[in-house]
Amino acid sequence: MNMKKILILLSFFILLTLGCEQTSTTEDIPYKTVLVVRGLIEEGKVIKDIYVGKTFPVGLKYSTDFANVTNATVLLQINDEAIITLRHTLNGLYTTNNLVARRGNKYTLIIQWGDKTGYGQTEIPQKGAFSSTSVVMKEENGQQIFSLEGRVSTFNNEAYGATWAVLGSGNSIMDESKEFGNIVRGKTAGENIIVPTATIPRNFVSGSSTLGVRFYIYDSSFYDYYLTQNSNQISDAIFGQPTAAVKWNVTGDAIGMFVARCDTLIRMN
Repeated sequence: MNMKKILILLSFFILLTLGCEQTSTTEDIPYKTVLVVRGLIEEGKVIKDIYVGKTFPVGLKYSTDFANVTNATVLLQINDEAIITLRHTLNGLYTTNNLVARRGNKYTLIIQWGDKTGYGQTEIPQKGAFSSTSVVMKEENGQQIFSLEGRVSTFNNEAYGATWAVLGSGNSIMDESKEFGNIVRGKTAGENIIVPTATIPRNFVSGSSTLGVRFYIYDSSFYDYYLTQNSNQISDAIFGQPTAAVKWNVTGDAIGMFVARCDTLIRMN
């Protein structure tokens, strides 16, 4: 499965499902309201912009005012101990007061809105050991196609995606792929896996550019979502027809993903 957007977590929910406990005037089919959640927390960064919305009826023109849930109670529990209340900022986004995500902490998201409750849980993954990177060339329709790949010895069963990056001085990133080549997960600790990037423009490979591979490491639930989300292809005219095949990690009266990630940049030799 190729060419998936890096920020796939931040855009895949609102248009994936239908909702509202009413009968559509155009389809005469009842739809149940379900909370829609998306949240990405990153090591060393403030936990913010956790989105809460609700599913949308097929017979109505899409409206963010309808879809966004601005008055939910959103709680974040850390390591089964401290509980923090998130505040709404705008457009269904909820944030902490500058709480920074740390490795080793378990984060449980609890959302209450009316009679609807949603739950999600994640933990910032441990990085595996990165051993080497290389340029890969293959023939496709008579053309030479280039990508980069990195080798990782996994820590456990965390999920890996990789992007190519063009580096400037001090390893500053001048350009970076907006897509992954694939998401890969090891089955056991210490397993050696290859993580590919998306296709890299030929001029970056043949020119004088300094290249690197940026690895994004997710908790394992992202791998299951990645493998199953393509089964949920829908018409643009309908704001989502959910299928049971998609493996969300948000449960209860809700769908969506609440996941953690970290990243690391490896300069090509």
